[in-house]
Amino acid sequence: MRRYGAMSKAVLTLLLAIGLAVPAPGGAGIVSAAGSAANAVVDGKPVAFAEAAPVIQAGRMLVPARALLEAMGARMAWDPDARIVTATLQAAQGGGTALLLKIGSPYVQRTVTDATGKASVYVVKLDVAAQLAVGQHDDPAAGERGADRTCARMAAGDEDRRHLAARRGRSAGDDV
Repeated sequence: MRRYGAMSKAVLTLLLAIGLAVPAPGGAGIVSAAGSAANAVVDGKPVAFAEAAPVIQAGRMLVPARALLEAMGARMAWDPDARIVTATLQAAQGGGTALLLKIGSPYVQRTVTDATGKASVYVVKLDVAAQLAVGQHDDPAAGERGADRTCARMAAGDEDRRHLAARRGRSAGDDV
């Protein structure tokens, strides 16, 4: 499996670097796909995708962000007028990460706040623009940028890009 670093060893800790702030204990979760469908496990527990399931589309894994990020402890908000999804993750030792993703845009804004209140803002370009499916926001999670941006440490498999490994509360800035 290929290792992805912080898109920014400077940028991303994207998530989380919210992760950033503090690693939490827990096992690795796996999102895997068979054919065009996928299943997800976060910290050893299956993620229930009630309204839309992860799918492989044009070589990219599209993951319903709400169920996946909520399983990682994020609070989600949707602004239907602006078509913006916001995911907020709080770090155990203070601080946290906020992700803003506009439907139709290939950019994600990540704001990381440390325990002292200092905030750093990063903008990351995704391989695929965010999409709506069955009324839910899908996150294009395959690929280096997509893997780094989910508020947790993730890695995509080299060969088929159908596997994602994630740990809740880890910094995407850490090498995977």
